[in-house]
Formats: sequence, structure tokens, C-alpha cells
Amino acid sequence: MTHRSTAIVVLFWGLSVAAAGDEIRFEDPYSSMEETFFFAGEETAYAATKREHKTANTPSSITVITADQIATSGATSIPELLRRVPGLHVAMVTRSDVNVSGRGFNDWTFSNTLLLIDGRSAYIDCYNVVLWDLVPVELDDIDRIEIVRDPGSSLWGVNAFDLVINVITKSPDQLAEEGSTVRLRAGNHRTSMGSLVHGGKLSTAWSYKATLGFERWAHFGNTSTGLSRDEREDGVRRGTLSLRYAPNEDSVLTLAAGVTYGSGDLRYAAEMDRRGSFEFAKLNWDLKGFRIQLYYNGYRQDTELIFGDSIPIEDDIYGTSLDLSLERSDTLEGGVFDGMILTYGLESRRNTIDTEELLQADEQQMLYSGFLQAEQRLVDEVTVTLGCRIDSQPEKSGSNLSPRIGVVYKPWNDHTFWGSCSYAYKSPSSILNFAQLTFDGTTEIAGIPFPVASRLNLSGNEDLDPQRKVTYQVGYRNTSYERLRFNIDLFLSRRSDLFKPVSTTDLSGLPFQVTMNSRFENQGRAASWGGEAGVECLITNRMTGYTNYSLVSIRGDGQGLSPRNQANAGLLIDLSGGFKIDAGVNYVEGSTLDGEVGQFLESSIDMSSDSYFLVNGSLLYEVPASGLAFSLSAFNLTHDEHVEIPMGEEIGTLVTLGVSYRF
Repeated sequence: MTHRSTAIVVLFWGLSVAAAGDEIRFEDPYSSMEETFFFAGEETAYAATKREHKTANTPSSITVITADQIATSGATSIPELLRRVPGLHVAMVTRSDVNVSGRGFNDWTFSNTLLLIDGRSAYIDCYNVVLWDLVPVELDDIDRIEIVRDPGSSLWGVNAFDLVINVITKSPDQLAEEGSTVRLRAGNHRTSMGSLVHGGKLSTAWSYKATLGFERWAHFGNTSTGLSRDEREDGVRRGTLSLRYAPNEDSVLTLAAGVTYGSGDLRYAAEMDRRGSFEFAKLNWDLKGFRIQLYYNGYRQDTELIFGDSIPIEDDIYGTSLDLSLERSDTLEGGVFDGMILTYGLESRRNTIDTEELLQADEQQMLYSGFLQAEQRLVDEVTVTLGCRIDSQPEKSGSNLSPRIGVVYKPWNDHTFWGSCSYAYKSPSSILNFAQLTFDGTTEIAGIPFPVASRLNLSGNEDLDPQRKVTYQVGYRNTSYERLRFNIDLFLSRRSDLFKPVSTTDLSGLPFQVTMNSRFENQGRAASWGGEAGVECLITNRMTGYTNYSLVSIRGDGQGLSPRNQANAGLLIDLSGGFKIDAGVNYVEGSTLDGEVGQFLESSIDMSSDSYFLVNGSLLYEVPASGLAFSLSAFNLTHDEHVEIPMGEEIGTLVTLGVSYRF
């Protein structure tokens, strides 16, 4: 351990000795929450502050999707649920590859979104992406989804650059009370899916949960790759098992493991066909204010990489992450800091990647970090939150600080004004640092009557510095009306040291060969501003509605795919006799991909996407007093065929019929 790491240990854990006062128990990520329907209660979230906190009192731009909203939505995946969230851009590249970004900057090369499952990262560090089709979670097992549209580096570190999404699953005790659920669905494009979610009690202290799921689908057509509609078929199989031991309210031990296996594709500069697994194992121990978490993520894939008309490159990739974190929360008593809530912790992570072709050599990276957050109510109406995290990566980018300040002002009980300023950074992936790929093919050059051999060399840059960002936000929430609540959030963000491809062309081999050399450099800056506004309304006792609007304006480099205007609206109607209707519409304005991969390919490929409306709907019928339910769901109901990201599939209509049984 380095002197810096030793200093972090002394600093943060010394606070636990100096802090005097009552302990605050960490909320168990499986702790049961009272089921709330729309307007029946106020949501809480964990991801914004690393402790359960009412969203109305949080200095963050945050949305919570509840289990009841998931049940009536008819959605077949988490990204489909996220389309209704203001400020998010969900772009389906293919049916197995979806990009989710917050407030613009949607690109192929890497994701700035950190995905957490019960506080465990599901981010694939070796690629810097989230593969949504490999996430081992069933929709019937989700208790809520927290979406924080803030940089989360001050709490979550390197990968929380733009957005944090935390999926909280149901506890074994909660499932034992609700009952088990089996679900089957089938639809066009050779779509079939099924799931089983089961939980039970072994004793007063021991409980368990098991989930199983599968999906099969055929792809929509893709004119850029020559793929015909329904020509290719992919799918996944997944399962998880959890054990929970709670001898008393002060001690909770959770063990969990799971795996997803399947095939799909990925747009990552080159086109990548992949087949393999994503696996995890996790141990959580909450003990009187302490939280200890140890988890392992493993990513195994057999891949085939294709760049244009080049000869495919086959590779076996195995990436792992081993993470240990310790966290604590205390309330101080007495003196000037009376009532201050301190949340602090340490974390270490070891990432490895083993590959035969993709990198120059197998790589291993260590990350050490510590964070401290202090929340203090200055007067009855004003609460201030200060936080900072230090991340040290000795083999990569050195040490980075991510400070944050947030202020909440509540002049009246149902009116909340808030503001924040946060710094974040994004380290380059192992591929950007150490890639070593050569694609051989042919090209045609004007004036030469025969095809010319071409070679593309993609090489990593070990000297890349992290991207950096500072974000300013203000917001207002109003919950004073019994049947109406609304909010508005505004932001200004500035980015620097962007990752940009720099290419050179060697023509010395003409007329027989042309060579292009490309690697990423830190170049360029970008500024973005905009906001989100949303309204939720209880129209009648059996009808609720929502509408929201998002604006993003960007100036500078590396914009990615950033639609300037987006809007969502929806209705949920609870009919008599067990029928429910959920209908929603998404509007996304057309834009042009201007970013890492976009700049590299724009000379030969159309990098624009047109505006589109996406109408989704579902009809749910719950047979009274039987546990049986039937559903009819439609995605892209109006059959508005469109491409959501350049070189992506032409999105068609998907209709599914489903049946579920709770017992």
C-alpha cells in the first residue's frame, strides 16, 4: 500500500474514532419498502447520497420508477422503462445493444452511465460500457429504479461521469410476503421470454431468493450492414440466487450470485459479434452503522470484430473486477457541528483483462479511493451537503479529486429549491490505453483501376489523461397540490480533455497499399446547458398522467448524438374489473453524431438520425382473486420505422402477448 493510500485510511477511519454521537444504520438494499401507488407517498432514493433520503429533500436531479409503474408499463427491458425519464436519451443500436445517456453525449465508444444493481456496479470496466442484455435482473424482481442525472464521482467514483442508475431489487422477505411470480411472453420477430421470481423464509433469521429468465429475439433490419429483417437471432439465459441472514435489526448478512449467458452484438468502433457470459458474486454485511461489501464481476466473451470490409479478427476476452468497500455513517452531537451527518468510506478495486488480439498484452489495474460527505442543517429551511472523493490509479491516471456541494432551501413544507456544483472525471478504458488492432482489407482510390490493399492500425495511448467536467445545477419541486406535482431542473456543464481520435494516412505504398494509423488523444472542450421540466397529475381517482420536456444545447467538440429537444407523455387508466391501460409517447428530435467514432467514420457513413415519435402501450387484465394476469403490449405501436443512432437497426413494431401467475 502506498503512502497516499495509508493517509486515506488514517483520514477516513480516524473519523469513526473522533465522531461522537448516535449511529445511523445503513438501509439494507433488500430492506422492504411500503408499496406506494402514484401520489400515495413520497419516494426515497439511495444513489444520490449513499443513504436512504427523501427525493424532495435531495440536492440532485432525480427520478424514481416504482414497482407498480414497471408492472403496468408492458416494458420488456430496463432501457425501455428509461425512455419515459426526462433528460435521458435511450438509443437502440440493435436489439441486443442499447446506449443510455444523460443530457446528451450519446456515443458508441464508451458509456458515461454508471449502472448499479443493489449498490453493486454492473459496469464493464474493460470496455467502459454497460451491456444491458447481460444484466441478470428480472423486471418482476425490481422494487424501484433510481435515476440520478448528476455527476456522481464524489460518491461513486470514476464511472459516474454523467448519470447514475441504481436498480433496487426486492428482498427475499418481501417476495415471501408478496408471493412468487412466473411469466411467459411471446411476440413477433421471433420474440419469446420467460421468468421465475421466487422468495421464501427458511427460518425467522434466514430467507432466500431465486430468479430465472430467458429471452430470444430476431433483429430488426439494418441497411448499413446488409442485415435483413429477422435474418439474425440472438438471446440470453440468466439466473440468480440470494441468501439473507438477519438475526437482529443491527446485523444483516447477504450473499448473492448470478450469471447471464447469451449472444449479441456491440458497436464499438468496429462491429463486434459476441457470445459469452457476465457473472457476479457479492457479499454484503450491514452491522450497526457499518457496511462492508465485497463483489466480483466476470465478463467472458468469444468475439469477432469487423471494421468495414476488412478481414474479421477473432478474439477471446476475459475481464474481471474485484471490489472491496467499507462505509459508515454517524451523527455528531454537541458543539458547532451538532446534528451533522457524516457518511464516509474506503474502496479498492482490481480490474483485469485477458485477451489474445485486442490489447498489446494482458492488463491489470488497481484503484484505491476514499470519500467523505457531510450534511448539516444550518437553519430549519436550509441544509448544506459537502462531499469529496479521491481516487488513486497508480498504473493509469494518478490521483483525482471529485468535490461536490449541494444546498436545499425549503421555505415552505411543499416547496423545495436546490442547487449544486460538482466536479467529475472519466478515466480512459483499457482499450483506449492499450489497444493494438490491425484490420486488413481493400479500398478503391480514384485514378487507380484496381482495388488497393488497405490497412487500419488502431493503437492505444498510455498517456491519455482523464476527461474532466464541472456541472452547475439549480432546481425547484412543488408537491403542495393534492392532485398535481411538478419540478424543473436547469444545468450548465463544461468538459475538457476530451478523448478524440487522431488519424494519419500513409500513402507511400501507393498504388498497391494505403495505411491509416489512428489513436485517441486528449483534445477539445465542450459546454452544454439545458434542463428538464415535468408534471404529474392525478386526473381522476382512476387515471393518472405525466408529461415532461428536456432541452440540451451543446457547443464544442465530442458532442456524440445529442438531440436538442425531447418530450414524453403518458396515461395510466385503472378500469373496473381488473383492467389497466398504460400508454405513452416519446418524441426525440433528429441530430447528428459528432464524436469519437462519428468523427472517424463520417467520411463514408451518414451520421445523422431523423426525428421520431415512439408510441408504446399495454393492456393488463388481472383475474380477480386468482393471481392470474394477461397482458398485451406494443412497442412502436404506430410503426414509425426509424434509426435511433447511425448504423443502427431500423426500429420496427414489437407486439407481445403475456401471461403471469403469482402464487
